Amino acid sequence: MKDATNPRGLWRRTTLDEYRKEAPNWDIVLDLDQLGRNEGENWVWAGAHFLDPANERALVYLSRGGADANVLRKFDVIRKRFITPKEDGFTLPEAKSRLYWRPGGDSLFVGTVFPGEESSSLTDSGYPRVIKLWRRGTPLSSAETVYAGEQGDVSVAVFSDLKPGFERDFVQRGVTFWTNETDYRDQNGALVKLAKPDDAEVNAHRQYILFELRSDWTIGGATHQAGSLLVTKFDAFIVTSGAPSPMSILALLANISSTIATLPLITAP
Repeated sequence: MKDATNPRGLWRRTTLDEYRKEAPNWDIVLDLDQLGRNEGENWVWAGAHFLDPANERALVYLSRGGADANVLRKFDVIRKRFITPKEDGFTLPEAKSRLYWRPGGDSLFVGTVFPGEESSSLTDSGYPRVIKLWRRGTPLSSAETVYAGEQGDVSVAVFSDLKPGFERDFVQRGVTFWTNETDYRDQNGALVKLAKPDDAEVNAHRQYILFELRSDWTIGGATHQAGSLLVTKFDAFIVTSGAPSPMSILALLANISSTIATLPLITAP
């Protein structure tokens, strides 16, 4: 929340019952203006990434004056304070960094300017080219390389499903702003490329994998139109390299326990 008194903003929270009131009682988690005064910095809020499922820890991104590069710090949401490196808190200096929680919070996937690899850590676009696995209590220099893209790529990123019992990691190579190659990283660290159109967006939720189409996709004898949102069982899709065919999200909701098959799809308006 920003206003004349707090131009940099307040990170705040309240309960659902309070939020429904005309004048909710807000709990201030972090005052960006006060933080800037205390540290002599022009901090601008650049986002936060919570550790599921407890959501008691977050990776907080702070930008100096709104720059693209961010400083990253680990934050205790319950105690409303930053966790210092001496307390095994993950912290990164200013860079176009990306960090991603792994299950349990004892390790992260990180893309940043790595020590001794300054000339090769970023793509020509200035975003992470290399993703590494960084464990709590160890120096960044000891992080292990998980994936390296091409110098001409836009960026390399990771996304994970942290839901207990459905923990999965994915590596995504952004070839252009509109196309990507996405790999599932199995428990042994092996990468399995997803059989999807390069311009399709992909996400995972529990036992399902979802695809948002930017162009038509013909699979399993059926053509799904651009704008469709498709879903199928993750394990079956990986094992069979793209079959059984994804179905529309409405078809899944209508018959959640049915055998996955190609059914009428939903197309965005």
